Amino acid sequence: MGSHDTGKTTLGFTICGKLKTRHYNVDYVAEVSRQIPATLKVNEGTNFFAQYWILNQQINDEILAKLRGANMIVTDRTVVDNYAYAFRAAQPHVKQIFEEDLKVMEAKCLHWVKTYDFLFYVAIPNKKMEEDGFRSTEKEFQLEIDGYIKQINKDWDLNVVYLEGTNDERIEIMLNTLFKQEF
Repeated sequence: MGSHDTGKTTLGFTICGKLKTRHYNVDYVAEVSRQIPATLKVNEGTNFFAQYWILNQQINDEILAKLRGANMIVTDRTVVDNYAYAFRAAQPHVKQIFEEDLKVMEAKCLHWVKTYDFLFYVAIPNKKMEEDGFRSTEKEFQLEIDGYIKQINKDWDLNVVYLEGTNDERIEIMLNTLFKQEF
């Protein structure tokens, strides 16, 4: 989990490769917001319909990965990320999501987050944001989402492993965390 443009996708692909070399049946769930219908908005302009679509698609894609027989599923995002963007959209300075709709999303996220064996938070790296034609490049927005993710982790009392440093250092932390426990 983490704000946009933190390196989650690179980490996800890298950890999948490392796990496959250890003979795990790994499936990868890509960032679903990139699949969103064109009539729905993301980033700073998101609303309830967009975030609810993303949340449901995230859960559906995770279910499909499990049904395909994977014994390990790596996700580019989690329901926590989705909730952070929805939470921002419910704030008074944005007001794109009503409080009662946010409560529905929170309940669903609180239920689903229990299905994750591990949660890794990817810190914002010290680099210029990259333009990819999809995600926002506004640093203030990135920092705002990052703050909400950290707050949600705290409020929901989630057991999260924080990843900082280079990609190699982050991967090392992930592998050490994963293999402390037998699967």
